[in-house]
Amino acid sequence: MFEWLKKNKLSHYGIRPAEFDDISFVMEGLISGSEAGHFTPTLMELKHQKIQKIMFENLLKGIGTPTFTGEEIVKKSGVLWVYGNDRVGNIGFIFLQEKYQGSGNSDIEILMAGISQEYRKKGHGFNMINCLLQAISNSTSLYARCYKESEGMFQLLQKVGFVTINTKPSGTHELELKGKE
Repeated sequence: MFEWLKKNKLSHYGIRPAEFDDISFVMEGLISGSEAGHFTPTLMELKHQKIQKIMFENLLKGIGTPTFTGEEIVKKSGVLWVYGNDRVGNIGFIFLQEKYQGSGNSDIEILMAGISQEYRKKGHGFNMINCLLQAISNSTSLYARCYKESEGMFQLLQKVGFVTINTKPSGTHELELKGKE
């Protein structure tokens, strides 16, 4: 079992790589988040939930995740982390994937992140993102997209240094945190 990485304000909480037993927690967060408009609505469909679960299982087995780029399907590497501690258990998750096929750790996209409803507005989202920032290389550039309904996450990412690089007509914000060269 991995140790929680703890170097943050709420020092008794941290992040660690997900294990197979964590997938159901993450899926519950994705489904409830989809219902609230934070993630793609297709995750409310059983068919897509099964596909997402298989994708996470493959990810934990070290198999890259197939991604449609708009032109072709490519396989990208990624990682799923959970946030919490041994006493409370899991209270958040982050799914990261290389931004471009083969970009490895130089360009990473936060595809999905969430905190359980009962732990929101208590500093855990900020703490989880700070744990992530401490776990990655300073030279890594991070990217994220926040749906209009995810205003809290959008503001949190700006607070830790992300800048808006585009806002789509739908209200989805695209953000970037440039790595140091």
